[in-house]
Amino acid sequence: MAEPAPEVLETALQIEDFRRAYELPPSLGEVLKEAGIEEGIEERGMEPEEWSQFGAVIKTMEEFEEAYITFREKVADFACSVKAR
Repeated sequence: MAEPAPEVLETALQIEDFRRAYELPPSLGEVLKEAGIEEGIEERGMEPEEWSQFGAVIKTMEEFEEAYITFREKVADFACSVKAR
């Protein structure tokens, strides 16, 4: 929960994918402004509906799906071997 070193954050924010995932989306920035919170708000992040097209999310979901299919096949093979006994 510690704040990142400013120079590390500055470097990371130059990477578009990091910035889009790290910063607030404009819609949330507006909510915070309406609540009177304006200092330090950067609104260059992704809106919720954009996450499903974000490269890191796509990669993670593909890896999860592959792991699940492998697990499902192992469970089915085990169940068949138990039934055959």
